[in-house]
Amino acid sequence: MAFPSSFVKTSIFWIAVIAVPLGVFYLLLAAVGLAPTPYTCITEMHGKVSDVAGFDFEVSETDCDTLAKDASISVFASKAGQAHKTLLFKYGPAGGDPFPLITPIDQHSVQISVPWISDVIFRRDGLKDLSVVYKIGVIEYPDANIEKNK
Repeated sequence: MAFPSSFVKTSIFWIAVIAVPLGVFYLLLAAVGLAPTPYTCITEMHGKVSDVAGFDFEVSETDCDTLAKDASISVFASKAGQAHKTLLFKYGPAGGDPFPLITPIDQHSVQISVPWISDVIFRRDGLKDLSVVYKIGVIEYPDANIEKNK
């Protein structure tokens, strides 16, 4: 069964009147960062440290480009050799070298050192049988309302 040509013409008309302007409007919003796109946030893994105090650590940086540029650095931990990662520390970078140094203190403790950060977004002081000590030189915007989880 063939559709009558008037149906096709009407369909094309409504697509042109509604869908095209909405698509153009979305593209304009996306171009200025007011609408989400697949490229709004990009996460890049910057390093891994293996088997420190029985845990593996991964450091990643996430850059988001919406209304304003926003970046954060996250430190994840997992039991050595396991895939499941848990967020330990998330902060806003500042200064020249924003990435943390992860060093063992003893069999069940590590130290995460960062010389200069913008702010602390999330901090966990321990994970299973691991204790985490933080050595942060300068926090530009200290906030007592950080999300803290033990």
